Amino acid sequence: MDTLKKTWEFDRVFKAGRSLSCKELVLYGLKTRRPLNRVGFCVSKKLGKAVERNRLRRRLREILRLHQQEANKGWDLIVLARGGACETGYVRLELAFTELGRRLGLYPATQ
Repeated sequence: MDTLKKTWEFDRVFKAGRSLSCKELVLYGLKTRRPLNRVGFCVSKKLGKAVERNRLRRRLREILRLHQQEANKGWDLIVLARGGACETGYVRLELAFTELGRRLGLYPATQ
């Protein structure tokens, strides 16, 4: 999975993409014609010190890595962490992300 790095890439997803939110995360998604998904993370300094923010980013990256095989291709995503995300456990973060991904159309609907 590639990453969004440029400011204009983030701006394009924020402005043209859809957003869904829950208590811990906000997921922005924009359908593209690329063969791969790209992702960017936004974790504000308000959420804690660098150690806590980096731990949260590592958890989110791992969740994306584990679920990339079942994901539909051609999405630019931004995962924005909210206030409760640092205190939330891994399992709850995973459930929140996958539910937002299903609602957005990143993952196929379950039967």
